[in-house]
Amino acid sequence: MAKLIDEIQVNVKNKEFNDVVFRENTLEVIENWQDNSQWLSGWRHHYFCDDDGSYLQFEFNSPHKQVCPSCGRVYQDEKKNNAWVTIMRNKAISSLRYAMILYFETNDDKYLQHIKRLILFYADNYADFPIHLKNKKLKDMKAYDSVQEAIERGIVRYDAHTIDWSFKGYDIQFQGPGKIMAQGLSEAIALIRIGFTYKVLESKFTKDEKQHVQTDLFKPAIQFLKKQQFVDHNITLWREAAIQILGLLTNSFELADFKNHNGIYDHLDHAFTQEGLWYEGSMHYHHYVAEALAYLSYFMKAANVHDERLEQSLQKMLSASYNEAFDNGVFPNPNDGWPNINLKTYLNVYELASAAYPNNQILSQIYSDVVNNQVKRMPLPIEDEVFTDGYSSLGILVINKKVVPAIVKPKSTIHYVDSKFSILRNNKFNLFMKYGVNSLSHAHYDPLNIEFTVNNRLISKDLSNAGYGSRLVHTWYNTMLGHNSVIIDGQNSNILYQSRIIKKSDNIVAVETNDLFSKVSTNVSRTAKLLNNSLQVETRVLSEKQATIDVVQHFDDIQLNDNNQYQWQQVTLNELPEYSLESNFVRRIDKCEKISELNLTNGDLKITFKFNAVTIYRLKTVGNPSTDERMTFIFRANTTDMQVTMEVE
Repeated sequence: MAKLIDEIQVNVKNKEFNDVVFRENTLEVIENWQDNSQWLSGWRHHYFCDDDGSYLQFEFNSPHKQVCPSCGRVYQDEKKNNAWVTIMRNKAISSLRYAMILYFETNDDKYLQHIKRLILFYADNYADFPIHLKNKKLKDMKAYDSVQEAIERGIVRYDAHTIDWSFKGYDIQFQGPGKIMAQGLSEAIALIRIGFTYKVLESKFTKDEKQHVQTDLFKPAIQFLKKQQFVDHNITLWREAAIQILGLLTNSFELADFKNHNGIYDHLDHAFTQEGLWYEGSMHYHHYVAEALAYLSYFMKAANVHDERLEQSLQKMLSASYNEAFDNGVFPNPNDGWPNINLKTYLNVYELASAAYPNNQILSQIYSDVVNNQVKRMPLPIEDEVFTDGYSSLGILVINKKVVPAIVKPKSTIHYVDSKFSILRNNKFNLFMKYGVNSLSHAHYDPLNIEFTVNNRLISKDLSNAGYGSRLVHTWYNTMLGHNSVIIDGQNSNILYQSRIIKKSDNIVAVETNDLFSKVSTNVSRTAKLLNNSLQVETRVLSEKQATIDVVQHFDDIQLNDNNQYQWQQVTLNELPEYSLESNFVRRIDKCEKISELNLTNGDLKITFKFNAVTIYRLKTVGNPSTDERMTFIFRANTTDMQVTMEVE
């Protein structure tokens, strides 16, 4: 069997790619990198503008001054500056991959020396990095030790599907602390990425250097992360993957450890739906955990260790997510995550899974179908990867086979009942309807939300999130009004509502729920139906008492015209006080009264609403990013029986 270093070198030399971006990124780090073990890493989600949600402009020479590229606001607070430290360290760790590509391409020793300098720095200083969680230092890990003892004694066991994340009685957080990074999640990812470069180039380290890296970095990191395993979550899965990978790198790996409490098998057993999707109901977090499992699989392949259950689980995961994508390659995007994601956003995950299991024809075909998809890759607002010439940097290193031709199979309607959504499909329309969640974690206020495409054009979508530290997330993106949903008296819904499927077939899904709202008893139903040339969505709300009922529908990146049929009157944001509207996400409101039908057009697209509403509000709102525009309609009535039907042709 060829050594991993030889295999990777052949992979690099056999590919044609533009290396300019790798040179620029690597040389920037070589020339500017400096670090100090006493610097605290912060939360990268704080590196977003508080006003407009834009990702701040990172500069290597500006650790104490962060600037919004959209509005120009300058930040000098601890949260933003500590987030700068995290980004700097992530750029340094990403440069390990880029430098490895350049080293294999050019044989220039400066790239190897840069790699060794960084890895040995973290080995030299790992013991000195303060234990901290985001911006708070921890004296020790006693609280995490105590919960581990309680778990071993059978006193506590946390169910990720129902827990409120308070961990009463224990001063712990599920994110867990970090040392190099601001939390245990980021620590695990950093260590895996350091470990990947080390594994490939291990023969380039001296015997003493190898012992130093393994003894002073990898082994203590294993013990540090083990203390933080107490629930099944995307964060704990990354930590568990890191624990097992570092075990492979230090010759302490045992396949039997997959059976550990909150270990790999526990996550596979309890954290996936029957359809193979991650329980948090987010396509971003689904691929996030798939990346962790793909890394683990790749390291196991390099060590000639195989686990059939892990392979089949990863295959099921990526098959499910590939099938969930709309026909245009764009993902429905419920719950937390990032905006506008598509299949190619996660190209690196499909590459890594395919490389980890080169003989798995299903994973190979999925990877090829993703590569051949015509959708343009949408980058994540936060990502530590470079994509060029049809590969990620990781793909350039690990892919060693030609892409097979795509097999274009028309996708059919799917009802992923355990994952709580359906996607209706025909030749003209794709419609996604969500009808619940499996956990509070990363869930949004979006009961019976819909997204749809017409002739592969995304007409209405979910905005997902900006960085969690941005106010816009809490005032707009994760709100009832921010979704295609139903609202009663301006109140939030019960996120863990129960729904019942009334009917489902290839062209219809009908759902109802009776526990959306705590203050008033209601029955809310929504039926989506595909006909040959039209899409129909019928929404009905029955309330036990008179209530202000709003049915909301957003349209994205499209201007709909009413051909001046209606009399709209501009009103102020105070017209809708229950929603605490702000001008940074609602730019204008018009209202129209005393009509029962609304006709809208855009070219050949025709949208008709029929309703018993009293007032219709038309809002000019922001998308995600906030530079995008949306057209939002609110159909309102004070009644006990509200009906709105939308027909799209």
